[in-house]
Amino acid sequence: SYRPALRERPVISGTVPARVTSDWPNDTYSHIDKMGRYRIKFDFDLDEWPLGGESLWVRLARPYAGHTYGFHWPLLQGTEVAVAFEQGNPDRPYIAHALHDSRHEDHVTLDNARRNVLRTPANNKLRMDDERGKEHIKLSTEYGGKSQLNLGHLVDGQRPHPNQRGEGFELR
Repeated sequence: SYRPALRERPVISGTVPARVTSDWPNDTYSHIDKMGRYRIKFDFDLDEWPLGGESLWVRLARPYAGHTYGFHWPLLQGTEVAVAFEQGNPDRPYIAHALHDSRHEDHVTLDNARRNVLRTPANNKLRMDDERGKEHIKLSTEYGGKSQLNLGHLVDGQRPHPNQRGEGFELR
């Protein structure tokens, strides 16, 4: 009996750059579906698409995930991402990670390279500085004018090199 030869399926190695999109115009956050998936537009795609028509839903890889627990730090519209493909299959894309670019620079640089920072778009912040002898933690929110908890080596807001103004803990 005759059987046609099997064709090799295309394989995409490595990652491909893309940008996160949103179904809603002028929305800071990207629109996600009830499964937490995003829509993206590949950088090489020069076509114009209606909002929400740029791609099918794409999963976001996370460092910790499970049925009722996990880690989710929402991606914003316009965020540059690297898209990988399960076993190289072009029909199985996922967002491997987000990237800083010239329009969205990293807030940890050579000037403050010992800092570990989690910061939301609304400037809710957890900052931990590991500089030896000047270790400190700051937890803050802009809500209600600004509230913050400071622990360890207390510093002022001078940049790029803050000055010590105390030690211990402070709630303000």
